[in-house]
Amino acid sequence: MRKTLTFIFTVLFAISILNFANAGDDPDKKPSFDKFDLDKKYYSRDYNYELRKHNFKTNKIVDFYVDFQLGIGTSSYNVTTKPGYGTIETNAKPAWLFGALGYFNLFDIVKFSTGLSFNGKSFAIENPRYVNPVNTSDTIKQSSYVTGNYLNIPVNIHIGGMITEDIGLWFTGGPYLGFRMSDPNVTGLGYKNFDFGVNATITGNYVIQYPFSIIFGTTFEIGGLNNLGNTPVVDRISSLNFKFFSGVRFSL
Repeated sequence: MRKTLTFIFTVLFAISILNFANAGDDPDKKPSFDKFDLDKKYYSRDYNYELRKHNFKTNKIVDFYVDFQLGIGTSSYNVTTKPGYGTIETNAKPAWLFGALGYFNLFDIVKFSTGLSFNGKSFAIENPRYVNPVNTSDTIKQSSYVTGNYLNIPVNIHIGGMITEDIGLWFTGGPYLGFRMSDPNVTGLGYKNFDFGVNATITGNYVIQYPFSIIFGTTFEIGGLNNLGNTPVVDRISSLNFKFFSGVRFSL
């Protein structure tokens, strides 16, 4: 009898120990949310980061990213004169570029970009100071260097996306508004302070570590659609600008 009671008490004691050990898993017991809330905060942060990273690399909804560009190229101009005034020859000069462009992607439907870019668009001319329409050999010419530094504000649409998880290719194009930031330093051209033109850009990016990418590309501009100059001698001034650039992209 004593052995039976000892066995029963041993079993009951073992059951009580197991129940005590599993008390934390009791579904009827109200849990503490302090640690749970802390873990949830960090899990949510990591989840949102990974979601943005995934969306960027798979061309899903990308809300906003910024390109910081630095480049160099050439700038050339075409200056035409009115009938009877001979020609004005121009020479292309090195051109520079730096700026920041923001790209917006709204639900993968509306894609556009804008920003600020500073552009060097200087050129050299053989400027006729006097042209005799009857005897064209009776002409006095002087070489001139026209300084043209502009602040451009583009309004572009863009297409493209990530080709792989790490490499993307993008095309951007549209009109721009240019505001001259320097004195042209040459009289007689009727050189204007405002430039309206169109631009097209191809950009490649390589994701080194999300949200940062290295970018490289080329941009082409046709300026002077509004005619950059007009005088009794000068009929029209337009420009062509071609640049290569590199930089970094930051995604938000």
